Amino acid sequence: IPDETIIDGFDEEIEGDHNMDEFSQHFTGTSQPKICVTTSVRPLKKTLAFINELLDVFPDARYFTRRTFTIKRIVQQCIELKYTSLIVVHDDKNNRGARG
Repeated sequence: IPDETIIDGFDEEIEGDHNMDEFSQHFTGTSQPKICVTTSVRPLKKTLAFINELLDVFPDARYFTRRTFTIKRIVQQCIELKYTSLIVVHDDKNNRGARG
C-alpha cells in the first residue's frame, strides 16, 4: 500500500511552506539569532552561574541585568533593538532546596 504522506522529490507546495516558515532564515543560514538573556529580580548566585553557561552555549547572546524593569519593558526594548529571542531565567526562591 503506497504511503500518501511520503513525498519523493521536489514538491512546490512543501517548498512554499518552507520558505514562509518563520525559522526559514535561521535554518538556511541567512539570519543569525540575536538573543537577550535576563533573570528575575535579584537572582541567586547559582542562577548567575547558569547564565554564564547559557552564554557559552549561545555565543551571540547578551545578558542584561533585570534591575527594576518589568518584563513588558524588557520585551519592548528587545523589539526596539531587534532581538529575535528573549530568555528569562527565573529563581524559585520559595523552594531553594527542591530537587527535580
